[in-house]
Amino acid sequence: GINAEYGIRVMLDPIILLSEKLNIHPLHLFIEVGLFVFIFYLVSQKSYKPHKNEALTEEEIDQLVSEWSPAPLVPYLEPQKLKQTDHTNIVASSPDPVIVVNGKECINLATQNFLGMSKNEEVLKVARETISKYGLGTCGPRGFYGTIDTHMDLEKRIAKFMGTEECILYSAAFATPSSLIPAFSSRGDLIYCDAGINFSIQLGITLSKSDVKVFKHNDLKHLETLLEQTRQEDIKSRRKLNRRFVVVEGLYTDHGDIVPLKELMVLKEKYKFRIIMDDSLGIGILGKTGRGTCEHLGVSVSTIHNEGRN
Repeated sequence: GINAEYGIRVMLDPIILLSEKLNIHPLHLFIEVGLFVFIFYLVSQKSYKPHKNEALTEEEIDQLVSEWSPAPLVPYLEPQKLKQTDHTNIVASSPDPVIVVNGKECINLATQNFLGMSKNEEVLKVARETISKYGLGTCGPRGFYGTIDTHMDLEKRIAKFMGTEECILYSAAFATPSSLIPAFSSRGDLIYCDAGINFSIQLGITLSKSDVKVFKHNDLKHLETLLEQTRQEDIKSRRKLNRRFVVVEGLYTDHGDIVPLKELMVLKEKYKFRIIMDDSLGIGILGKTGRGTCEHLGVSVSTIHNEGRN
């Protein structure tokens, strides 16, 4: 024990003396010396050089192939169990309000064909004429295949029907909000969105990378509270104003109620924001001539960025 203690003192005495001369705590000096020794050890080691890849022989390749067994993409099920788990519902009719599922008539709660237009004789006639001229689809979306004359004609007719300057068609209903919202709002802008908006609009808002504030569904008092808070923050910080949008639906997909558009227009004039409204379900359903929520509530469509996904 005495020899061990003597050996430790012999090792530490030089460190203690050096630390006193350099005016450094002995523990600090001991750690630095240890790190220096460790770094010197790493540098002095030989660098690792990977072996050059040598080509496999034909026998080695055959052996590897014979030993390899791919894992199944899905677990194997016995035929009897497969029959027990097969509960596929087969629809055997057109997507009308009432459809035939597994041989039984059922109310179709998943359709947007509320008015049964898929069976309208005029619609069927035009569909037959279009198929005879263009075939069954262009075999590609508009952005890939190109614009055809029916696109242009339909855009003009929709714009005239809705009383707008222009209209643009998208290849898919779900893609409309995810393309339209980022086109208007981007990073640094501010979006106030209703808590009841559908998922496709939520996705569009996320892709815009804008700042987002959510107000309670159809609760304009809560919206005004958020707007007023933002205005007070602007006054205090004197920050540069950004673009601001309120995103709503005309006739809500997930709730079935209508946005209080007239009251929202009052807030628009007071707090100076733009309205983006998805009126997919309102157009063709609401209003004397089916022009949607704006016509139903007596609001000019030119004051709103209006979109439809049907």
